[in-house]
Amino acid sequence: MKQLTEQKVSSRPYDDAFKTMMYDCKNLLIPLVNELFGMSYDADEPVIFYNNEHIIINGGRDREKRINDSAFGIAGRRYVFECQTRPDDSMVVRMFEYIVLDAMDSYEVDGNVMYIRVPGSAVLFLRHDEDMPEHMKIIMEYENDRFEFPVHILCLKNYSLEELLEKKLYFLLPFYIFAYEDDFGEINSNPDRLDRLTADFKTMISELQRLTKEGDLSYYNYRTIIDMINYVLKHLAAEHDNILEGVNTVMGGTVLEHEAKTIYNAGISEGRLEGKVKALFYDADYSIEDISKKLDISEEEVERIVFEEWN
Repeated sequence: MKQLTEQKVSSRPYDDAFKTMMYDCKNLLIPLVNELFGMSYDADEPVIFYNNEHIIINGGRDREKRINDSAFGIAGRRYVFECQTRPDDSMVVRMFEYIVLDAMDSYEVDGNVMYIRVPGSAVLFLRHDEDMPEHMKIIMEYENDRFEFPVHILCLKNYSLEELLEKKLYFLLPFYIFAYEDDFGEINSNPDRLDRLTADFKTMISELQRLTKEGDLSYYNYRTIIDMINYVLKHLAAEHDNILEGVNTVMGGTVLEHEAKTIYNAGISEGRLEGKVKALFYDADYSIEDISKKLDISEEEVERIVFEEWN
């Protein structure tokens, strides 16, 4: 995974944040897939990533690379998921191409019969405007037969902070600041509006800390969410100093790199008790109770080590 540093300015920062959440916090995809596709996967269902890069040949000679944001599977079902800042006329065409490429990676042949399973597909739109489609669909026709399937749309502005937290859509929290983007000018110059914005982020952080302390969210996921919130904010609100300062104060300051992975790796290499505790806590499979038993120390000591930076 790319290191997201303060010194490096990406031309696609929101894609970077999306892919970081995708690959570093893959367990957070489960509630999102359940929400989009009406599934009921268990929270600990394994997520398996598939190839998302393909070479296509045009005209018999020209080769072009196609890279979609993600291709993954859960319980034998495949999904293609894209992140887009706003809609454009080519989106549904690109989604069809990604769907076909993914389907061709998993086809089966039985004698003279070829079986292709179409993956579930969805697009996350970070911005909303009057051209925002309510749905997309792909229709295939052959003689009198007609086959159609949807491309699900998730528009971030359709969710309040309370809904994101209630539905456990923590994957989307780094992009929550987009909900305020249209009002950045007023918020930046109006202390009351700025206070309401920062109050939202205080509520968010307080809830994430509670979930982490209770073992419902891994510390690694917690730190990655915080890192990506700061990363998205730095790019989206770059010209609004008061917003940057206000939210950064709540978030604990600007992160110099993807801190969660850095601390995780350092903890393992150092081998100290503190390093071992934090390394285990980063793993979603280890709760405070599990770490206490594994390292033969009290739960109070585990909490002290893990949460000392919050006190």
